Amino acid sequence: MTTAGGFQAGTAVVPATQVEISVQCRNLADLDVLSKSDPMCVMFMKDIKTNTYYELGRTETLDNQLNPDFATKFTVTYYFEELQGIKFELMKKNQMNVLKIPYSALC
Repeated sequence: MTTAGGFQAGTAVVPATQVEISVQCRNLADLDVLSKSDPMCVMFMKDIKTNTYYELGRTETLDNQLNPDFATKFTVTYYFEELQGIKFELMKKNQMNVLKIPYSALC
């Protein structure tokens, strides 16, 4: 059933756009002994169906940096007037593996 102007009930589109997110940090704690920390950032998005976070992507690791400006950008679909959970976790890389730094941010 079409009404005047071509609008059909039940066919509304949720307004959305692509957003690019850049990450930078300032004054991170130095968790290394002989050098400065080597941070990277991991971005997570919340799945509203399962109420859990999934990894969207990671930045590069920046060596010996306590004020990182990460070059990697995250592109996400932003849905207007809808709550979207985003979480950022900082990790530090050492010679053997990647360790979580006690910094995280929820948006």
